[in-house]
Parts: sequence; structure tokens; C-alpha cells
Amino acid sequence: MQPLTRPSFLCWVLVAWIATLTGGCGRSLLDDFSGIGLDSGVPDGSLACDVDDACNDGLYCNGAETCVDGLCAPGEAPLCDDGIECTVDTCTEEDGGGCTFEPDDARCGDGERCEVGYGCIRDACESDADCDDGLVCNGVEVCVDGRCEATPAPDCDDGIDCTSDACDEAMGGCVHAPDHTACADGIFCNGDELCDVSTGCVPGTPVTCDDGLACTSDVCDEDARSCVYEPEDLDGDGYAADTCGGGDCNDGDPAVHPGAVEVCDNGIDDDCNGLVDCLDPQCSSQPACGCIPSPEICTGGLDEDCDGLADCADPDCALDPACVCVPAPEDCSNGVDDDCNGLVDCLDPACAGDAACCVPQPESCTNRVDDDCDGLVDCADPDCAGNLACDTCLPVEVCYWDLDLNCNGLYGCDDPDCFTFPSCCAASETTCDDGRDDDCDGLVDCADPDCAGNAACCAATETSCNDGVDNDCDGLVDCADPDCTGNAACCAATETSCNDGVDNDCDGLVDCADPDC
Repeated sequence: MQPLTRPSFLCWVLVAWIATLTGGCGRSLLDDFSGIGLDSGVPDGSLACDVDDACNDGLYCNGAETCVDGLCAPGEAPLCDDGIECTVDTCTEEDGGGCTFEPDDARCGDGERCEVGYGCIRDACESDADCDDGLVCNGVEVCVDGRCEATPAPDCDDGIDCTSDACDEAMGGCVHAPDHTACADGIFCNGDELCDVSTGCVPGTPVTCDDGLACTSDVCDEDARSCVYEPEDLDGDGYAADTCGGGDCNDGDPAVHPGAVEVCDNGIDDDCNGLVDCLDPQCSSQPACGCIPSPEICTGGLDEDCDGLADCADPDCALDPACVCVPAPEDCSNGVDDDCNGLVDCLDPACAGDAACCVPQPESCTNRVDDDCDGLVDCADPDCAGNLACDTCLPVEVCYWDLDLNCNGLYGCDDPDCFTFPSCCAASETTCDDGRDDDCDGLVDCADPDCAGNAACCAATETSCNDGVDNDCDGLVDCADPDCTGNAACCAATETSCNDGVDNDCDGLVDCADPDC
């Protein structure tokens, strides 16, 4: 046996020491150090820290480790995806770490190669025409030395702050849509600031308020954001002339106005109700007019009991049917308080937005409102002809933006051009009687199963007894609906019950009259 040399001896000592660390006594010395991080090179939330740098493991592709509440937390791996299908996207630790995008021609079609930053492009070519993919927005393909090369996508930025710029294949290139809201200064009375696609924002034309009536003062009210037409009260009695809607039949006499006390012997219609002196119901109880009391009749406008009160204004008529209001939906143009809330027609909030109550204003061409009450909105209104907002109209709506670029008064998804645009499609049929395929599944209104049970799609009776649909919306489907009694789809082979009063097998015989029973 050869004596151990010094290197050999050191090897045996090292082996023995390692055996002790990992050894067979049931516990490794390394176990005693496991709590201080010797067994982990990657922060796992168990290491104490005071700053993020204390947690950095030096790797890029597993994300940036951070110090959270005094403990190291793992990072989130970076997403390497250039959006091009023919490249192999990977994360690398080389050169400090980063994403790489390697072209893989095998992912392209025959005669094509993968171009980083572009995608599959035709390889061999003789002219630019061989390279053209028919698309505008991904740049122009050119033939260089027998190979197709891609050029940068078009830069659609026109440098105008108030336009939305994008490349649209359907329009054949860059589209610059004016965004008039970007020019708005928030002031109503100085008019609508508009976006000129060539020069940018231009000032609005101040609102002109003129109702054509000489008896009103016409002003633009910034607080109300509308024109206000105030009837002028020349005699200061609180009522404007009746020719101006104020009801004063003599705007030169402050004693004459609606609601005034009728003087029964002066030959003047003091209360402006069209009746003078004794012809006025106010005078019916006056001695000068020879009132002879009789029971009050609650219609006709006369004060029969000579108490100065006529019809429903007289407490005697409180319970008379003619004076008891039965609430009904408010009709906004009949001069009657239909819903019994004390407010008639357009004074009733229920009439807000009703065409009968529309107060004409000068048409604004960008606010999506029918200001002049002619049923036409913005650029669809002839009043907007020549307005800058309506000068440039596209043949079809561009559905990327909620704008009216084809000048038909319909914005974004409300325009028929956009009904099937992906972002305009709802999850289900939202309205069942608008003639629109709301969820873009090819089924419109009641033809869409989403509308089953909707009131707009209910028939008078069960129209089909085997379609699984409650056609008349009575809660009973197919044969469970009495409407289907006797229908062939609901007939059994024999009388299934002999005491239910139903001809179950549709042979014209009911219960015990049927030989089946």
C-alpha cells in the first residue's frame, strides 16, 4: 500500500466533511443553514429585505423581484410577443436579458419568407407588383434585387391636434376625423368651436337669438345654455301682452290682466277672459247683474249659486264627477291635466322631451340634439348646410370613433353602417322591435331566441305547439298551453287520463266516452 500523498489526504478529508454535512445520522448540517438562504438562489418570499435591490437574483426572464413588507417577492416574467405570427418570440438572459424575435420562414406560405416587424412577405420577385399584398396600412411592398422588401407603415399623423388619425383599409389609406369636442371652450353663447381638418380649431359663430316677435327680449343665457325669450310687460302688471303669450288683453293698463277682479259695470274685460261685466261669471252673483241663487251646476262656467265661484272652483262641486280627476297618462297637447298632478301639458315633467313641447333653438351642428324641433339632427339638418362641421362628409361611417363622419345625423354605433362592426355588437339582442341585429348573430328582433318571452314578440295565442317557445308569453309552453289542446303535436296514442276533461288522443272522445277508458 502506497502512503497517502498530501493531495490524496486532503481529498479524503473533504469527502469525510461532505459526508458529515449530508450524512447518515438523520440530519444534514446543511439543514441547519436552510433558514438563511443557502439552499436557494431565487427569492421566494422567505428572505428578509429592506430594498428591492436586496432581492435581485440577476436574471431578466423571471421578472424583477421586489421587497414587499420586508420580504422578497418574485417578479412577473416579461411578455415577449411582437404580434407577428411567423416569428419565434423568446426571452434571453444574454447581453443583460431581453426579448428576441427570430423569423421562421416555415410559418409562412410557399414562396414567402418571414420579415421581422412585418410578417410573411413574398420572397422572389421581378417587380413591385409581385410583392403587393393588396393592403395599404402595413406599408408598400417593393422588389429590391429580386427580393420583396417591406417599407414602413404609413404615418397618418397630420399634426392637427383636433383630428383622430388612423389608417383605414376600407377608405384606402389615412383617415383624419375631426373631433369637434377637442376644440370646445365650454361657452355656449359664443357658438360651437369646430375642427378644420386642414388648419385645426376655428372659433364658433355666436348664437343668434331671435324668435321673430317684437314683444319679447331675446337673449342668450349662458347659465341655461339656450336662447331665452322673455315677453316684455309694458304696463308692469306682471303679464305680457296676449299677442306675446302673456295673456294681457291691454298691456297699457296695469289694472287689466288675467286674474284681475272683474268690475261689473265699467264696460271693460278686466280679467281678460273675453267676457265683459255681467257676462263674466265673476259678476253673476253681483246685485248689479241680478243674480238669483240656484243649485250650482258644475259645468258651463256659470256661478249659479251666486257665491262668486263657478264650476269646479266652487266647493259645492268637490265630489261632482266633472271635477274628480282620474289619473291617466299625460297628453302633452290637449290642454288637460291628464295625470291629475296639477300641471298641464308642457308644464308637466312627464312631457319633457315630447315633440309637442320642444322649444325651437338655433340648430347646433355638433351637439347630437334636434335643437330646432324639425326632427333632423346636426349635419342631417339642412340648416347645417355650409357649416364647417358638415363640409367634409365620407361616403360611409368610420366606426372606430363615435362621430358622424357621413353627416346623416347618426353617431358611431347608432349608424346602420356600424351595426355589424365588432365593437358595436352587444352580447345579446337588447331591443326586440328596432329592426336591428343588436348582437350580430344574423337574427333580428323576434327571430332571435334572446327575444323569447319579450312583450314585443308575444303572439295572441300559442302559434306553435312543438318549438319549445312560449309564443304568447302566458308562462305555458307548447302542449302545456290550453291553446294547443287538440293540436296533433300534443296528441297521445291513447286516452292518458279518464277524468281530466281533455281529449288526450284527439279522437273526439273525452274521458269515459273514449273506449280507451
